[in-house]
Amino acid sequence: MHDKFSDAGLVIIGVSDEAEQKLADHIEAKGIRYPVVRAPGAMGEYGGRFYPSYFTVSPDGEILTTPDDRMPSEDWLKKALESVVLIPELPDESRYDPLRKAWEKDDYAKVESHLSRTLAKDNLDDDERTVLEAHKAYFESLIERTSKQIQKLGEGPDYWSSTKRLEKLQKDFKGLTVAAEAEAMLDRFDDDDGIKKEISASRALEKVQAKFDANKISQRRKLVEALAAFEEKFAGTHAASEAAALRVRLAQD
Repeated sequence: MHDKFSDAGLVIIGVSDEAEQKLADHIEAKGIRYPVVRAPGAMGEYGGRFYPSYFTVSPDGEILTTPDDRMPSEDWLKKALESVVLIPELPDESRYDPLRKAWEKDDYAKVESHLSRTLAKDNLDDDERTVLEAHKAYFESLIERTSKQIQKLGEGPDYWSSTKRLEKLQKDFKGLTVAAEAEAMLDRFDDDDGIKKEISASRALEKVQAKFDANKISQRRKLVEALAAFEEKFAGTHAASEAAALRVRLAQD
């Protein structure tokens, strides 16, 4: 699947929080050819519950599918790739370096400022104006997509994951309208007792999972028992339904 979709804009990256030597041995033993990076704590940060956990992430950083979905089908990937819009390529010239660095650092306020300031110049040559106008169009599209994403995150039901994503969007887009939209959504979460209950339950589920290594049979059995107790304690929450699905899956593995 990697070879089939790589030219279409799909990039596969392995992320592990295991020890460096253990990871290197695994890469060699499995003959892995795609890039693999170490990121301690990544499994907990993104809600990974078992190895391997598959995530599909958009170019904007939106998590499209989670481990609960297992490996996305090829039909799903083809459809998702149809809507992918990539940042226009910048010519390898020094005059584009400030914009290039702003994009690389996800400093969207600086991207917006640079584009507006530079495009306002009267002496801009045609080539540079064409390049910058393409980036401005992409940036405006990014802002629109991000605004829609914020509204979608506000729909739940996984409000804890939404909270973490909204906090990142608020940081990345600081100084722009979508940052204010993300902040407003977080404030709504904080004012809603039902949502706060859901967030509390999801955080508790993360702690339960962190206590056990599901890759070890003895630990997996203990985790199954702990998940059953969690379901009873947090009945009626989205986290309880996630715990139930995970418990069933672990019991079958």
